[in-house]
Amino acid sequence: MNADKVVSALRLLDGTAGRVLIGNEWRGTGADLPSISPSDGGEIARIGLAGQGEVDAAVDAAQSAMAGAWGKLLPAARARLMLRLADLIDAHVEDIATIEAADGVRPYVEALYGDVPASANIFRHFAGVAGTIEGSIKYPSIGYAPEGMAVRCFVDRSPIGVVASIIPWNFPFVMACVRVAPALAAGCSVILKPPEDASLSSLLLGKLALEAGFPAGALNILTGRGDETGAALVRHDGVDKISFTGSTRVGRDIGAVAGAAFKKHALELGGKCSAIVMDDADLDWAAAGLAGSSFGNAGQVCVASARILVHRSVHDAFLDKLKAQAAAKRIGSTFDAEASLGPIISHKQQQRIFDLVDDAKSAGAMLSNEALTETRNGFYANPVIVSSLPASARMAQEEVFGPVVAVESFTDLDAAIASANATPYGLAGSVWTKRWRDADHVLKTMEAGMIYVNCHAWADPSVPMEGLKASGIGVEGGREGVEGYLKSKTALALL
Repeated sequence: MNADKVVSALRLLDGTAGRVLIGNEWRGTGADLPSISPSDGGEIARIGLAGQGEVDAAVDAAQSAMAGAWGKLLPAARARLMLRLADLIDAHVEDIATIEAADGVRPYVEALYGDVPASANIFRHFAGVAGTIEGSIKYPSIGYAPEGMAVRCFVDRSPIGVVASIIPWNFPFVMACVRVAPALAAGCSVILKPPEDASLSSLLLGKLALEAGFPAGALNILTGRGDETGAALVRHDGVDKISFTGSTRVGRDIGAVAGAAFKKHALELGGKCSAIVMDDADLDWAAAGLAGSSFGNAGQVCVASARILVHRSVHDAFLDKLKAQAAAKRIGSTFDAEASLGPIISHKQQQRIFDLVDDAKSAGAMLSNEALTETRNGFYANPVIVSSLPASARMAQEEVFGPVVAVESFTDLDAAIASANATPYGLAGSVWTKRWRDADHVLKTMEAGMIYVNCHAWADPSVPMEGLKASGIGVEGGREGVEGYLKSKTALALL
């Protein structure tokens, strides 16, 4: 780790150690938690543990913002603040990338040139949406109105209110921005709950929001554990919508609580994403793209290609190319410019990956590599390609969230699609082919909310995404995602 660079970046967080942001004030929590670097296992900071008192205070601040300065801002004024925040993100790109790499699993170079500039543009994109939100006038088909009068229907679209956004640790800064920005564009106030394993970049986002001039309570940040701070937010009567990105297990619990309270919620959950490689595919392109998807961010990506179904006629050739891609991966810390495979978020997650690979091996699967890596500080795992995976193995159904991919062959496209659909999940998938008829068939029949053609795991703030089956409920991203932060109020009038 580049210690000097980290120390310099952490100076931007002076005054936030063990504190949370409520109503534009940094408040102590009375308890804290170490922030551990996955790259070397060392502690780099302390984060506050928000309890019920902090949750109540944050909700009060968010409600006051809606009733006060934030709620009274014109859309153009909201957009100006969001654009100012985007400029501040750009001005601090190196510091944010450094904190992101020190605190989590994102490689510094990828955060510097990818995540952080993309995050600034997320705010710019949704700033442009803020002024386009509008209601409508309808002309109902009602057959009677008093003489001299007409029936009119007016539909008002307004912010849903206080949003609690609970985000994951795999892309913490990007996820904070892509969830906060559309809610702010819609005029909602936000309580951001960062992941306990990677909170520091979200705290820096809060500091930059203060510098940008957001009114008190528009953006609040509560660090803490998911089963405490996050659960308290989900249960709180003053929260109008829950936006959660994370595991299906936790999402199911959140959905049950929110549903019982008739509270709006959007859940982007786990995946077991399949890629289908046809016999006419560009194998070099497909192998490189799917290696990037399967092993990028050490496989800690919700839409990663966890299963690759390859036409039998090109299976062996493709597998050789994929193995070559995997063999070229070099394990190293997030600050190692030569590394192409970074750390696993925690020892717990690392051990889970090892257990799933061991289970697959015991069930009769063939492995290209052992999951265990050499002993070192931090948490790492080798890239593994699994062949002949039995349906009885846990890996056949469970999300691994590590640099592991299962490869199998097929001869019939419909059978491959049926195999891809035979999991509880429906988040994303891809097809690699030069024939549009095959691509179109996959688009229409694969049970996934996002289908890629000749690519995998790309993203853009203008693109909506909705998980199917156990991969979630509700839309995030795009104009459709902004609509999820609005409520409709209809007036039927005789005029």
